[in-house]
Amino acid sequence: LIDLGCNFDLRKEWEDVLTDLRVFDKKPDWSYARIAYTFNSPWPASDRDFYLQQFLKCDFPRKGMTAMVANTLPSNEEYPLKKGTVRAKLSIQIIYDPDIDKETGLEYCRMTMAT
Repeated sequence: LIDLGCNFDLRKEWEDVLTDLRVFDKKPDWSYARIAYTFNSPWPASDRDFYLQQFLKCDFPRKGMTAMVANTLPSNEEYPLKKGTVRAKLSIQIIYDPDIDKETGLEYCRMTMAT
């Protein structure tokens, strides 16, 4: 689940409303990444793009859990504003808490999100 949400190389394979996914900088374990992407919005809404940094920490706040924080970065030459696209602002914190259903044995993940 973490790979699907945070790893843009993997996300490009299954996400169809995101375009122009770019990874400008990242650590090999994705504990830090500076990324950008555009959401294709249906008419009459304008497309939205995001330019942000994300931080990922595994086994936090306890073993087996993962915490992620992502925040919008200011526009600059690396990812300038595009005509006809709205630059979205984002500040989000997520805790992923995987578990196993005792009755079915199936894995699931609780996700707590604050924006």
